[in-house]
Amino acid sequence: MKSLENPFGARPMTATGSARYLFPQLGKIYERLGDFSWVLVRGIYGFFYIPHGCQKLFGWFGGSGLAGVAQGFAHEGLQPAYFWARLISGPSSFSAASRC
Repeated sequence: MKSLENPFGARPMTATGSARYLFPQLGKIYERLGDFSWVLVRGIYGFFYIPHGCQKLFGWFGGSGLAGVAQGFAHEGLQPAYFWARLISGPSSFSAASRC
């Protein structure tokens, strides 16, 4: 069977138009969850990225908070360090929350 190239980098399609799955035995599950795939990806992304942003912004989950992030930026030579800490930490937390 001839394989067709997909210009968008998605799953390779066969000549009949059916998808070629990584695990063909899970084909029925792939088809059922296909409509929810981006919702799952966004939820998982938010689940992992919200704590990462809260470490930098609030000091939760063992993080150093804005003062620690600003100190790290000052050590690297980014001035004004507190400005850069707020600029990077805020969107990191809130963009993750918007993904959920």
